[in-house]
Amino acid sequence: MEKDVNYKLRGKIPDHFFNYKRTSDILPKDGFFLDTHVHSTASDGWMTPEQCIKWEIANGFHAFVLTDHNTGKNNKPILKLQDKYPEIVIIPGFEWTTIRIHLNFLGIEDFPGRIPMNPNDDKIKEEIEKAKDMGAVVQVDHIPWTVNEPWHRLGKCTHPTREQLLEWGVDGFEINNEMRWYDPKTVIWLENLRKEKKLPRPIFMSTGTDVHNPINEWVSGWTEILLTPEERKNPNWAVIKKALLEGRTRIWIDHDYYMPYEAKQLKLEREKKQQKESSSILESSSGENKESGVIRIDEFEVGMTREFSHTFRQQETETMADLIGDHNPFHYEGDFIKKTRFKKPIVHGLLVGGMISHFGGEIFGPGCLAETIDFKFLKPVFFGETIRAIAKITEVDKTTKRLSFMMECFNKKGEKVTEGRATCIPYRV
Repeated sequence: MEKDVNYKLRGKIPDHFFNYKRTSDILPKDGFFLDTHVHSTASDGWMTPEQCIKWEIANGFHAFVLTDHNTGKNNKPILKLQDKYPEIVIIPGFEWTTIRIHLNFLGIEDFPGRIPMNPNDDKIKEEIEKAKDMGAVVQVDHIPWTVNEPWHRLGKCTHPTREQLLEWGVDGFEINNEMRWYDPKTVIWLENLRKEKKLPRPIFMSTGTDVHNPINEWVSGWTEILLTPEERKNPNWAVIKKALLEGRTRIWIDHDYYMPYEAKQLKLEREKKQQKESSSILESSSGENKESGVIRIDEFEVGMTREFSHTFRQQETETMADLIGDHNPFHYEGDFIKKTRFKKPIVHGLLVGGMISHFGGEIFGPGCLAETIDFKFLKPVFFGETIRAIAKITEVDKTTKRLSFMMECFNKKGEKVTEGRATCIPYRV
């Protein structure tokens, strides 16, 4: 899990952050929606088991599966809460996670045995069969995301083909999740097999949220379970399992930007805290310091360090291009980029460098007014990469009331991709 500026909230998100209702306006009003992919604090999630329930209810789901990486630790605790939350069906699960493939085993509380880092074909097939013998429904997770991970790109391993997975007995494929990737290849492949009547059995498609941190992530897809009128009277796991194995799902995808309610609440509470601190400082100050717009240079010292992380999406670069009119072919799929040393589109340098504004506006701020900013772009950043930015104050000039800091940005390999410097005036209003 990437450490970001909110990391101290992992497992400690205030419960009232989940007091909201949110769905997409594209969803049918009478739909029954399932989330097949959820993480809690038992692995790398930020929510407790009960908060997972609250989050699912808040986002319009009627059932969900808890699928922590390689552990069923939180399944028993979450199942004990079923009577407290009768409005949603709580289903245990297990994400069988390797560098080669991720599989969700839906409907089982735990999975025995050691999980190899890079399993061979026979091992994957064996584990699928074992999970199904235990009563699990087997879902293949996020193929486009997995094959873009470093081990795959470096040729250290290969993802099983869709044809192999179908032969090995999987029941369904996840084609969208909160990272806002989409897998049209699987959709078209399955549709063609259905048309040609070559599917050996029904296969479902799903849109698991794969939620980890609700402050940074929002729901971009819902899996509708197509239940009969009789099944709707008591929609439990047995009913949902039957529908999945019969391929009775319909997917709904909404990739429009949505600022998570949890992020809004966190921002609001931080603003209230800062206003309170600001009022306290102004009340205890005299003369010039009681005026609006006091420069708070004394709050900083050389060596002060802060950091945060961000995952860059293709949609962000496309929005940036439209805003500033820079439709450079380096940022788009096509023959041009394929002939360059990058081979695939890269994120706008200004987007990566723009992480420096977060330090001035939010972390060293609010209220840092930038005077100068400069960057060096050292390595490309590709869509889907998570970049860690570290800022360090290098100068505090109490005479001119200026603050200077440097920022370094690193990818998951630890390579420095961007560095920047900024000088600003830290105001408090």
